[in-house]
Amino acid sequence: MKIYYHFEDLRIQKLGGHDTLMISGWCFGENHKLPAISIKVNGKYIQFEYKDILRYDIMRKYSLSDELMFCGFKIQNNDVEPIKSLVIEAYDGEKNHTLFKLSGPRLKQYSFSNDILFSIDGILHDDKKNLWVVSGWCHSASRKPLVLSVYDSESGDLIEYTEKKILRNDLYDFSIVPYEDRKCGFEIKYPGNLDQKTVLTISDGLDSVTVNVLHRYQKAHGVHSFKDISERIIGISLIDILRHIHNSGFSGYKKIYFDSKKINTYNKWFLLHRVSKKELQEQRKHVFTYNPLISILVPTFNTPEKLLVEMIESVRNQSYSNWELCIADGSDAGNPAKQIISDYQKKDPRIKVKYLNDNYGISGNTNKALELAEGEYTALFDHDDLLEENALYEIVRALQNKKYSVIYTDEDKLNNETGIFDDPNMKPDFSPDQLCSNNYITHFFVARTEIVRKVGGFRSSFDGSQDYDLIFRCVENAESVYHIPKVLYHWRIHEGSTASDPSAKMYCYEAGKNAIQAHYQRFGIDAHVEMMPNGLWGLYRTRFDLKENPLVSVIIAAQNNQKLLEKCIASLNSINLYHNIEIIISCSKDNDILHHQSAGYKYAAYEGKYSSPAAYNAGAELAAGKYLLFLNETIEMINPESISELVGDLECNHRGIAGAKLLFDDRTVEHAGIIIERNNLTSYVLTGQADKDFGYQMRAIVRCNYSAVTSKCMLISKDLFHELHGFDVEMGERLSDVDLCLRARRLGQYIVYDPFSKWFNHVGKSSLYLKKEFDADEKIRSEALFRERWKDLLDAGDPFYNPNLAMQDSVITL
Repeated sequence: MKIYYHFEDLRIQKLGGHDTLMISGWCFGENHKLPAISIKVNGKYIQFEYKDILRYDIMRKYSLSDELMFCGFKIQNNDVEPIKSLVIEAYDGEKNHTLFKLSGPRLKQYSFSNDILFSIDGILHDDKKNLWVVSGWCHSASRKPLVLSVYDSESGDLIEYTEKKILRNDLYDFSIVPYEDRKCGFEIKYPGNLDQKTVLTISDGLDSVTVNVLHRYQKAHGVHSFKDISERIIGISLIDILRHIHNSGFSGYKKIYFDSKKINTYNKWFLLHRVSKKELQEQRKHVFTYNPLISILVPTFNTPEKLLVEMIESVRNQSYSNWELCIADGSDAGNPAKQIISDYQKKDPRIKVKYLNDNYGISGNTNKALELAEGEYTALFDHDDLLEENALYEIVRALQNKKYSVIYTDEDKLNNETGIFDDPNMKPDFSPDQLCSNNYITHFFVARTEIVRKVGGFRSSFDGSQDYDLIFRCVENAESVYHIPKVLYHWRIHEGSTASDPSAKMYCYEAGKNAIQAHYQRFGIDAHVEMMPNGLWGLYRTRFDLKENPLVSVIIAAQNNQKLLEKCIASLNSINLYHNIEIIISCSKDNDILHHQSAGYKYAAYEGKYSSPAAYNAGAELAAGKYLLFLNETIEMINPESISELVGDLECNHRGIAGAKLLFDDRTVEHAGIIIERNNLTSYVLTGQADKDFGYQMRAIVRCNYSAVTSKCMLISKDLFHELHGFDVEMGERLSDVDLCLRARRLGQYIVYDPFSKWFNHVGKSSLYLKKEFDADEKIRSEALFRERWKDLLDAGDPFYNPNLAMQDSVITL
C-alpha cells in the first residue's frame, strides 16, 4: 500500500550534551487511514509527543474524506542523544514504510545552535497584487532585539517590505514569551513574482536564521490564502519547552502539552459533536408544548458587511422558529450596514429594527433594542458573533421541564481568518463565587424579559461590562438558573475584537470590577474588588472586610509525627495574622501525645485507631469557636492571611464550607478542589501540577465553587457542622470530607475553593494516602456506602464539572 506524505519542517536543536527534535508535515495511507509514525535515532526507536494538525489544504488537494482531516502532524522530543542518524517510518497496519533517512553531512542543514526562536505560520502569494505575505513569530531567548530582512537570493539585493506587528497572547499564555514581549508576531508584505527566489533572515546582531520563502511556499502544496492555511499549534519550539521546564519543572511542560493538544483537537471534537443536518431537520418538525417567543437583542454599529450577514443568517437558520431579532442600529449614515439591515427587515417580519439618530453607547443602544422586545425571554447577542442552528431549540427544550428565570450555555471562539473553532468555555452549573471572579457566563445568556426590565435593563455606567452587570442583577432576582452544557455560541475573533486582544480594552475590565463591587453592595457585603495582575485580564480578587474577628477553633488531627505537628502549630503561632484562634489537638486515646500535653492547647481523644473524621468530631465537641478549622498535622501555613481568607468566605460571603489550596514540598499542587466522578468517585484537581498553573478556566487561581474540598484544611461554622451531625466516620479517610460537603450542598450551601488561602501539606507524593488508607474491606464498605447515598449525584454528574470534560492526570481536558 502506498503512503502519501511530506515533511514541511525538520529541525534539530543542539543543546550541549543532547539534541531536541521537531518535525512537522502530513501523512496518510492509500487506504484512507492515518498510519502510525515511528522514529529511530542512531538505530534505536525513541518516544515523542505527537500532535495531530487539521489540514484542509491537503484534504482539498487529494479529495480526502473527513476521516483524514487531521492528516497533519507535529512531532517533538526534547531530550534526544546527539543525533548521528535519523529514520522516520510509517506503519500502515501491515508493514513499516521508511519515509525519510538522514545521516552524515546532511544533518548540518537541519541543525541549529542559536537562541532565536521562531515559527513561520503561513506564506502566501497574491497573484493580483504580485505580493508575498509571510506571517509568523520570532523571539530571542536572551531577549536581544531581532531584525527581519528580506533579500533576493539570486542578486543579494535587499527588498523593502511593510511589517505589521501582531500580539501573540497565546505564546504568553503558554509561558513561551514574557508578558512584555507578546507583540512578537509579524506579518510582512513585499513585492515579488511567484517564481522569485527570496529569503527572510531573522538576526540578533550575532546569530541569524534564514527562511527560504519560495521553498517553504512550494512545500505547502498550493496554499493560496490565509483561509486555506491549516490549523496549527502555535510554534512552540523545543528550546522554548526546555526553558519552561527549567523554570517551572516538568509539570509546566505537561501543561504546555495538554493545552496545546486541547487547542489542536477542540476543532475536531466540536465538528464531531456538532448537531447534524438530520437532527436539525427533526428539530424543525418538532412541536413543543411550550413555545415562548424569544427576543434576541443586537445593537449594531458599522458592523462589517460579511460579519453582519453571517450574524443575521445564524438567527434566521435557527431550528426553532418562534423568535424575533431586535436590532438597534447606530451605524453612520451611508454605512453599508444600514442597507443590509433594511433589506433583511423587508424580507423577514421577525426582524425588528430601530434606527438611532444618536449614539447612546453600548448600553443605551441595547436598551433601545430592548424596547422592541415582545418575547417572554430575552437573549443577548453581539453584532459580529454567531449562534449554532440549534441554540434556541435547546433553550426551549430546557424550558419544557421548568420555566427557568435564567439560562446560559457553553461557548467557544471562532477564528475569522482560518474558520477554526477554538478556546472552548465549558462552564459549570451556576457558580456564584466564580461569577465574582470572572464573567464565566458571558454568552449565550437568556433571561425572562420581565426580569430584564425589572432590574432596569443595561446601565451606561458599566459600559464595557454592561452584560456582566446585567447578569449579576438578573441572577440576583432569579428563582432558578439553568446551564445547558452545549457549545451553542461562537464568539468571533477578528482584528480589533476584545477576544483577539483583551488588553486593548482596559475600560471593560475596570467596568467588570465595578459590576462585582455593585453586586456586593446590593447585598450589604463589606468587600473591595481588585483586578488580578497584568495579563490576567478579566479576573478579579475579592478581599472581604472583617468587621469582627470571631473565634476560630483550629482542630488538628494528630497521628504520630511530633515534628510535623510542631511545625503545623508553629505556623499558626508565628506566620498566621488571624490571632483569635484556639488550638485543639485531637488524637486516638493510645497516642503518646496525650502524655506530653502543652499548656495553652486543648486535647481531645477518641476510641480506636487513627481516623481524621473521628479526630475532627472529637475536637468539635470541645470547640468554643464560631468556626471550626480542620487541619491535618501535616499542614503548614504559607500565606499569613490564610485563615482570614477562609473566615471572610463564610462570615462575609455566607458560604457553607471553605477549602484552601494545598501544595507539596516542591510547590506543586496537592489540592485545588474535588470533583465527583462516577467511576473514581472523587478526583483532586491539578494534583502534581505547578502552583502557578492556571487550571481550566483559570479556576486554580480564583475563588470558585466545587462540590467538595478536602478536610485536610477546611473551615465550617460550628452551627452548620452540628446541623450536619459532623463527619460520618463510616465514609473513611477518603470520602468523609466529600460526604460532609455534599450534605451541606443538599441544604443549599455552597462550597468555595479559595486559592488565596495557601498551605503546605508535608506528605510525600508517592505516599499521599498510604498511611491513611483503609484496608481492603473497609475501602469496599465505604465506597459502597457512598455510591448508595449519592447515587443520584453520581448518575446526574457533578454540577460544578462540565460533562464535556474529562480528567487526565488531574488535568481537566476534553
